[in-house]
Amino acid sequence: MAGWLDRLGRRISSGSSSVPGDQEGDEPERRRITGSTPGIAALLEAVEADGSHSILDLGPAMASSFQLYRRFAHRIRFADLFGEWTKEGWKTALASIPQQARGSYDLILAWDMLDRLSPDGRRELIDTLAGLSAPGAGFHTVIHDSGVETIRPLQFGLLDVDRMYYEPSSSIRLSRTPILPAELARLVEPFRVTRAFTLKGDLREYVAIRS
Repeated sequence: MAGWLDRLGRRISSGSSSVPGDQEGDEPERRRITGSTPGIAALLEAVEADGSHSILDLGPAMASSFQLYRRFAHRIRFADLFGEWTKEGWKTALASIPQQARGSYDLILAWDMLDRLSPDGRRELIDTLAGLSAPGAGFHTVIHDSGVETIRPLQFGLLDVDRMYYEPSSSIRLSRTPILPAELARLVEPFRVTRAFTLKGDLREYVAIRS
């Protein structure tokens, strides 16, 4: 365990990976926002804090998130689909999850991944996550709620079961197709949306359950 934490600490202290499209020396406009996350609270209140669960986080490894997950899970995986952001890079990262993990994750946190993808990519992601999730698994995602067609990708971390922070992970903006609430409900099937929350910063949290 200590070795894992040491590696995690070194990774975080080294900074985020470069993003294709950034110019050399161009730093992201960092403005960390800390606030409540009722969606994560709703997701975690449905499971026992007994260390018996398995969690898949599609974002980069964050020490604070890892410490929180340890209360609930014996198996924690950060897929880091955001690490090398290329058109197909996220697929490679997702495919690297061991096959024996299929059907075994109790909680999946996608953060703003859906906002970063094309409509076809969103469908492919959800289909893959459905295959990785256990029956009744919880699913969490964050969507930009402003209807804008370009977004600055965010990096998220958890501070407690109902507190998180986020900040821009890059100075570039990604084009997106806005996702309306009714569209989101259809998009995430076979996960069924059970809760939705509006956050500051034009963000909206969704919590869903695997049918």
